[in-house]
Amino acid sequence: MQTDRLVINSLCLAISMGACWAGQQITIDAQASASPFPHFWEEAFGSGRAILTLRESYRNDLVAVKHATDFHYVRFHAIVHDEVGVYYEDYRGNPIFSYVDEICDGLLEHGVRPLVEISFMPRKLAFNPDALHPFWYKQNVSPPKSLERWDALITELARHLIARYG
Repeated sequence: MQTDRLVINSLCLAISMGACWAGQQITIDAQASASPFPHFWEEAFGSGRAILTLRESYRNDLVAVKHATDFHYVRFHAIVHDEVGVYYEDYRGNPIFSYVDEICDGLLEHGVRPLVEISFMPRKLAFNPDALHPFWYKQNVSPPKSLERWDALITELARHLIARYG
């Protein structure tokens, strides 16, 4: 039953983001040998927004909690929020990664790996730039105005992270 919910939730998410599933076939071999599923979240610490990791007080707390618990990952949200400066529409439409490297480098310096959560929409890419959540930092919860540009941003972000961090 849990697997069914996971598949249904994944399909709903994919459909809501405009993914095309026509012609796709998924085959599951229930007789295949299994391997343990890594529970990396048991070694993770939940955090606030990505930009907070740049604060000295945050990094001091990170060091103290790392020392006390030896956690290995930190999960934060809003990596593509406007305050991180990831998305600008210049005349070419190319993304710019202002603070992403500083965020990741700062965590890695302290032996903590980021669990990158793609959340919230850059205002310039939002279908509705005024679809702001009532939290004080006003994250945009609109879908993208262009799935092609959204795909290009996320693809470029993934390529950038892989090229820099493996």
